[in-house]
Amino acid sequence: MTDNNSSSDTSIIQATSEVLLQRTAESLSELLEELVKKFDPFPSYPGAFFAYGIEIDAPKMIAADLGCVILGNDGGLYEFQIGLDSEQIAAGADPMSTREESLIPLDLPDIEYIPLAYEAIRIATLRLEQTS
Repeated sequence: MTDNNSSSDTSIIQATSEVLLQRTAESLSELLEELVKKFDPFPSYPGAFFAYGIEIDAPKMIAADLGCVILGNDGGLYEFQIGLDSEQIAAGADPMSTREESLIPLDLPDIEYIPLAYEAIRIATLRLEQTS
């Protein structure tokens, strides 16, 4: 009987930890939404023509394939992508006029979102303190 109770206990512990991760991720997301409202105006991303955002260095524990991560003006976390339209360039267009900027929303599991959201809060808070 001890084995059944032990199995049940570990299942409860696992389920509880998953609920806590989800709640933490949701709370951090809400904090980010409130934090970005404190910027007036929200900063444009350096070197971008159209994108607004604050660059966030992904903690090393996060998947390395994220690319350039930014905190958007809505509190969301995005991968910032820049591309050029090679067909237009081949046709003689100015490369700068063919530039495309995209903000791709990050869809991360809670276990990866939490440290990234924390880093976003840390960086954005520092940025606010520097401007006041």
